[in-house]
Amino acid sequence: MALETEIKLPIRDGAALRRALRTAGFHPGRRRRETNWLFDDARGRLRRQGLLLRLRRSGTRWLLTAKGRRQGDKRLKIRPEAESTVADGAGVMAVLAVLEWRPRLVYERQRTLWRSPAWPGLEAAWDETVAGEYLELEGGAAMIRRAAAQLGYGRNDFITASYPELLRAWARRTGHERTDFRLAAAPHSGRLGRRQARRR
Repeated sequence: MALETEIKLPIRDGAALRRALRTAGFHPGRRRRETNWLFDDARGRLRRQGLLLRLRRSGTRWLLTAKGRRQGDKRLKIRPEAESTVADGAGVMAVLAVLEWRPRLVYERQRTLWRSPAWPGLEAAWDETVAGEYLELEGGAAMIRRAAAQLGYGRNDFITASYPELLRAWARRTGHERTDFRLAAAPHSGRLGRRQARRR
């Protein structure tokens, strides 16, 4: 079992952030659409205990992930994580349904991974969701702090909420309480046009 360490940063100016990423030596990979199903029992016991069970589909790849309770530095999101690829996502859903573990929230994002040989072990993920766009930095704590500073962010910009938490908060603010946050279910945030997104 590994410890996941990450933060999210709000993307306010996409063009400026792309320039900052390239200046820092990052280069973008392929933009991919991900669908995530979060499982829980009818009482929501996992969520109440700060635990998570997620099934993700990205293209033809399926990934099953379990996350433990948060720990350590409150300025960073640090939690135990174990994950495994699975061959049959629908089969996993069927197995969990027998145990009465069902998807209680589903969300999608368009994700572009940025990597740099100058920042080994650090992953920068540009995520587009129905609630807006975020840059997620994952890696060692010291490297995350240095990279965020080089990209023009301060400690007060660090977001430690998970995507489910951000999406639920967004739904409350906009008066659209729901558990389905797929990209087709709501208008795009509008911060990047399709042409811009392809160039990224």
